[in-house]
Amino acid sequence: MIETEVRSIEVRPQPIGIYSGPASALLLPSTHALCRDNALSELLNGKGTDVTEWPPEWRFYRAALEGKIDEAVVLLEETSGVSKSDVNVRDYNRFVLQPSQEKWIALQKRCDGFFGWMLETAAFNVGLGSKLPASSEVADDELDHELLAWGLASVAASEMERESYVTARQNLGAAIEACKDCSPLLAAILLAQSAYIAHHFLELPASLVRRDYEAAIEIAKESSLPSLTTELWTQLGMLLQASAGSNREEWMEAIRAYQSALQSDISSEVQPALFAELHNNLGLAYLAMPGSETSNQLRSGIAIQSFRHAMEPLDPVTHSDLWARIKMNLANALQYAPSSHPETNLIQAVQIYDEILEVRTRAKEPIAYALVLLNQANALAHLGIFKPSLEKASEAYKLFQWYNQSEQAATARELVERVNDSLSSAKRDEPTPTITTA
Repeated sequence: MIETEVRSIEVRPQPIGIYSGPASALLLPSTHALCRDNALSELLNGKGTDVTEWPPEWRFYRAALEGKIDEAVVLLEETSGVSKSDVNVRDYNRFVLQPSQEKWIALQKRCDGFFGWMLETAAFNVGLGSKLPASSEVADDELDHELLAWGLASVAASEMERESYVTARQNLGAAIEACKDCSPLLAAILLAQSAYIAHHFLELPASLVRRDYEAAIEIAKESSLPSLTTELWTQLGMLLQASAGSNREEWMEAIRAYQSALQSDISSEVQPALFAELHNNLGLAYLAMPGSETSNQLRSGIAIQSFRHAMEPLDPVTHSDLWARIKMNLANALQYAPSSHPETNLIQAVQIYDEILEVRTRAKEPIAYALVLLNQANALAHLGIFKPSLEKASEAYKLFQWYNQSEQAATARELVERVNDSLSSAKRDEPTPTITTA
């Protein structure tokens, strides 16, 4: 652990930027507790509320991590020191916990230098300030390492809002450089943000983005923050999946990334949406991966099982969009799966489409509703149930036409024509009734 002497705060490095919510910006005050170094080390390593022993002066921080903001404020008042630095830390933390325009204005009048800069940055991050302060206003020996990284990350977030993605990534690069030795976990978090910008906004080569994710994973997997490891493996899997094309090995690497994410202590109860997304992506990867015809049935079976796992923690009311999306993937996978009993799969698919139509209604989501109808019509046609299939395909066609979805309308029209042909053929094949006379 690197200890940096600064005039403004005694505890360094700070776990700033590592945790979510108000704790992301809080400062730890000075303490003479014997457990200080161990508690600080555990916080920097991502242990959060599971720190073995808390110094009395830091109990407010634990309350903040638990989301108990009112309790954190009370504890903050009870344990504030008497030195000017401690008073400044207390007032700054009070503002972070319960930000308001009144507090900001009052503190501005007596906070300058390092604390002025921290206050202005925190105020900007919660939407009270209109601009970020310049780091050049603070002495070098007061603003460095993880504190400078937090400020640069705030600048990057501001640049992202202005869609200045190159500048945002440059600031994140400088932030990573500033904190990589004293706060590696913060560096991993910032690496992940930089990689996300490179992938989703700058569309940089996958090989370059991959290096950032892998470097972040190497740091995170040694930490006590499993949620970060899960998120990093997930993002890496999505990157590999998007760039795999027809490369079977890259598809396998994407699958391995999703499997690693699922093995990183993720809980379906605590993180139901992420758990579901991972199993959903895993299923889609198995379906899309190139392979021999002999392996198609196995891969389809694994994909269907993944979609079923994805559905387990989801509620159609709480997670309606995700629930419907994964249900759709499951029904489609059943419909097109190579199988020795296709009728059973098709009947299941038709039933699942009915369940989806209860969530994706015509009134709320007409295009999504029409897509479900179209897929259900196709499954019914494969079962030879032509009249209901024709009704659903025709309704889907009308909706696609109405909402100018030309490609989907063409697909629906093609199905309507195919079902009509099947009905005509069935009618021609009907035996002609014979009339007998007495």
